[in-house]
Amino acid sequence: MAKEGRKLGLPVLGQPPPAPEERADAARNRARILDATRRLMAQKPISEVCMDEVAAEAGVGKGTLYRRFADRAALCHALLDSEAVVLQQRVLAGFDLPVDSPWLLRLDHLFDALIDFTSKNAMLLSEAHAFERERDRFEHPAHHWQRQTVSLYLRQAAAAGELAPLEYETTADFLLAPIDPDLLRFHLERGRSLNELKAHFRNFAKAAIGARPAMHRR
Repeated sequence: MAKEGRKLGLPVLGQPPPAPEERADAARNRARILDATRRLMAQKPISEVCMDEVAAEAGVGKGTLYRRFADRAALCHALLDSEAVVLQQRVLAGFDLPVDSPWLLRLDHLFDALIDFTSKNAMLLSEAHAFERERDRFEHPAHHWQRQTVSLYLRQAAAAGELAPLEYETTADFLLAPIDPDLLRFHLERGRSLNELKAHFRNFAKAAIGARPAMHRR
């Protein structure tokens, strides 16, 4: 897994590196902008924070703000950077499971981790999705990493005889689709617990991929 993770790369956010001559200033401005946004988020929801406020709070011009973050979606994804890296590190560590654990058991842990990440960061993810144009959400490096990781687990599970071969990347996208921040918030606000949703999702995923129960015991 570590080899696969290194190939896909950390961090997951795909922020373009600054030009060498701007690196120090750009890094300082980026940190100031993110800190300013967090301060504003402590006062009101991210959906009510406008980019002009962020620039003013950070003490930078709007041009500087938009050079670092082209839109609200890029800003929201950057605010998720540390959480996303923690998620990737858990995957690279194999969720501390024994090395001979079934791949479908690993997939259960991966989906649990993705649901935890999505529910914890639902407001930022919802805001990012609202400002991503057309297919940008599915072409973003963060989603690409999730798709590739789920696809890898499915491929390895098929190779181990835990499920029949299938079209891995498309299936991965279909499995990821219900892990949506707005959908999770909807169910949580209606009184469903996160553990309940995880259990229902695991059952859905197993049925969707035709998992072979005899090969997969928790």
